[in-house]
Amino acid sequence: MKRFKLDVGRQYVYASYDRLLGGWNVAYTEQDIHTTYGTTHIITAGSPDRPPLLLLHGTADNSALMWIYNARELSNHYFLLLLIISEGREKANPMASMLSLSTKPSGWTRSSNP
Repeated sequence: MKRFKLDVGRQYVYASYDRLLGGWNVAYTEQDIHTTYGTTHIITAGSPDRPPLLLLHGTADNSALMWIYNARELSNHYFLLLLIISEGREKANPMASMLSLSTKPSGWTRSSNP
């Protein structure tokens, strides 16, 4: 299923998302991990030397907006790992099989590359 009818729509959504991330006022990185269930987009912030803290967004929200008021303070104490796992939002691109209730969350980040 195609997530965006027009490329301009995709560009608009991604630009809005990036502006929200900029509102965090903290350095962050983004990467994609290709799994057997699709692509999981991950945002990290804070020093990797700090204890890790996994943050998941709500189903009707996205990570950029959900954590906008907390990311800066949390990144002072933790290495933040935000998994973007939602269907049709943000920069994740899951397959339908990922959204099945029988899917184990550990597969969301297990790379399909040997």
